[in-house]
Amino acid sequence: MSVIYAAFILLIAEELGRTSGFSLSVPIAPPDSDGAQRLRARGTSLQNLQQLLPSGPVLAEGRTEEDDSGGVVTYSNNSGVVLNCAAKGDPEPSITWRFLDQNLVREIPGVREILSNGSLVLLPFSASQYRQDVHAGVYQCAVSNPTGTVLGLPATLRPVVTQGVEVMVRDEAVMSGNTAVLTCELPSSLRDLLTVTAWERDRGVHIYPSLHGASW
Repeated sequence: MSVIYAAFILLIAEELGRTSGFSLSVPIAPPDSDGAQRLRARGTSLQNLQQLLPSGPVLAEGRTEEDDSGGVVTYSNNSGVVLNCAAKGDPEPSITWRFLDQNLVREIPGVREILSNGSLVLLPFSASQYRQDVHAGVYQCAVSNPTGTVLGLPATLRPVVTQGVEVMVRDEAVMSGNTAVLTCELPSSLRDLLTVTAWERDRGVHIYPSLHGASW
């Protein structure tokens, strides 16, 4: 009889003891001459027996709860990005990465790697090497051992590709005495990532926001 199987039997006996008024607890005896471990009826605790049983995987690092980012990870193409995932359990859990459809994430040489510690790495890339399915994908960490599988929360990648940014101010026709409103037009892909900090007029005169915030 294996130690684990015997431990399960003893846990059942322990539960019966709670309902019937008796208690039973036994420790693991030293190995016999044939190397087999057997059980003897001597005092021990249920906690000691539970230590013999496998424990489910638990995420120790990774997205385990919602945060202000909403799961969006913004990064530069010049730096790449590392998504960490660590877990604990008995037996030691294995770590994999999945897409939302639960298909496994595979390594792509020179583009996407999975380290021995379970971290997912997207290497730096140029604008011409950008791949939406890779660099702007949604990734999910999964940790597993024989007792089950635990999934981390999805992480949505948002790459910022370094490139020349062209801004535009269109001419506006306005009648004398009225107010003219000029708009700084930014590329739609970068609109949420850029902030207009000042305007420049002829001869290098800079106009900055007033103390009222929205006024210039």
